[in-house]
Amino acid sequence: MSLIVRRVRRTTINVVPLIDVMVVLVFFLLLTMSFGDTRALNIVPPAAESSASASLAQAIVVAVDAEGKFYIDARLVAQNALTEEIKKALAGRKDPEVVVVADERVRTGATIAAVDAAAQAGARVRMQARAGR
Repeated sequence: MSLIVRRVRRTTINVVPLIDVMVVLVFFLLLTMSFGDTRALNIVPPAAESSASASLAQAIVVAVDAEGKFYIDARLVAQNALTEEIKKALAGRKDPEVVVVADERVRTGATIAAVDAAAQAGARVRMQARAGR
């Protein structure tokens, strides 16, 4: 008589590949996250139905508050020095990009002055709006 010995296989769940994938996903999310915070200034951008989420991590932020004061990365700048300050902030960057964030109560002239100063500094200019209501 022959005895047949059956081996019982134990199934195991290998969690190492799962952890590897999760680490890569967390790393990707951290890289694509926007770290810019414009809430430090009291600015309420106008609403737009088609506004897209803008990445502010690599861009210079030029903010215009309700009184028409200009800020470059939360630092107050006079209007007559705006172009030169933007040029200084853009020095050494591969992709010169400026995001203009204007308060919805500001006059159009101040916003146009910020856009014009950024264009004169040689930057690609974008406007930021908040999502529609």
